[in-house]
Amino acid sequence: MDEMDNPIAEQWAAGLLPLKIAANWTDNQILIVADLGYALAEHGMNKQSLAVFEGLLGVDQNLSWVNTALGVLWLRVEELDRGLSYHQRALENDPSDILALVNRGEALLMLKRWDLAARDLSGAIGLAHRDTGAAADALRLSTPVRHATPLLSVIHDLRGVK
Repeated sequence: MDEMDNPIAEQWAAGLLPLKIAANWTDNQILIVADLGYALAEHGMNKQSLAVFEGLLGVDQNLSWVNTALGVLWLRVEELDRGLSYHQRALENDPSDILALVNRGEALLMLKRWDLAARDLSGAIGLAHRDTGAAADALRLSTPVRHATPLLSVIHDLRGVK
């Protein structure tokens, strides 16, 4: 059978269907590949990790956590504008992504865009304190939220705000 006689392949080629569906990838398969990307990043193999996560984004562009991972990795290799753009995409898909907010705030801080950085960091802290219960308590103790508060203090110091 000719590949273009396949309606799924035709829909994918026309951009009407994500590769995840066309290739019949399960969420578990995506997570297994993501684990490889995270392991590479943990070992400082950022370029290889970037390749893994870029590939996952090709499988499904709507995975906000993949955009967040790419944003973190681009910040690690000091490509601030690229990192910023991936965090922006992540937040377009999931405005409550606290990690993306904190990291975008950090990138904006490095780019000396104080007001936008303060907005993101304050927003992340606000989201963390919005809910109650054990899960919310754990979220407030998480690394991104603990990281946001001192970054916000840095902005206030740089701007002379007490």
